[in-house]
Order: sequence, then structure tokens, then C-alpha cells
Amino acid sequence: MEDDAISDDLIDRIRVIAGDWARLWGEDAPRNLRLVATTQDAAIKHLHEEGGVGAPLIPVYLVTMEGSFTRRPGAPGAWGVWAAILVFRSPLRLGPYTVRPTGHVPRRPLERLGRTYEVGDGGGPDLRDG
Repeated sequence: MEDDAISDDLIDRIRVIAGDWARLWGEDAPRNLRLVATTQDAAIKHLHEEGGVGAPLIPVYLVTMEGSFTRRPGAPGAWGVWAAILVFRSPLRLGPYTVRPTGHVPRRPLERLGRTYEVGDGGGPDLRDG
């Protein structure tokens, strides 16, 4: 992306969206939140390592997190330990998401998409720039 700098204020707003989503999936304290500014197409291709998929070039933030995502909306039961959500940039809102079990977590580094921000474990406002 041309301008992948993300302000602390915007990171906090994205953290709220990610936290709200995680709670819907039964995880009150997601860990290792990371995000990167990219496009929907690049994010989807990153998440599907085998390729062969594509999406619009809409600007998004790709947010990844770890936790115990124990319920799908409308269905009980364990599901996954890793999740990724897309947050559309304008207006800022939740987009598509994926929840993955242990054996299906993407192995590619998030940094290949651009400047990556490590939000940490969903704690206070101090953020590490990765």
C-alpha cells in the first residue's frame, strides 16, 4: 500500500471492532492482535495460501488474532484458535472474517503485506510498531 501508516487513534478504533467481534465468538481476551493496511484482494490471497482466489482492490485493514473461538454465530461448539477479520477503511466497519483450527493457520508472515502493527494482547493503549 502507498500509505500504510496507521495512527494510534485508528488502531484503538480497530481494536474495539476486533474485540467486539471476538466476544461474539466467545473470546473475551484475544491475544497477539496484529494488523496491516492492505487491499481486500491481497488479504484474501494471503489467507488462502493455495491461491486461485481474488477479491476487489478495496482498501482494508487485515487484523489477525489468537484465542479460543468457541462458538460460531448461531451455532455452539469449539471452532478455532486463530482468526482474521477484514475491516473496511471507509467507512470503518467489519468485513469478512475467518476462524481457523490449529492445522489451518496461514504460515506466511503478515509483514509481506506491508508495515505490520502489533497490538499485543488487547490490553492498554501502548502499541508496538512492528
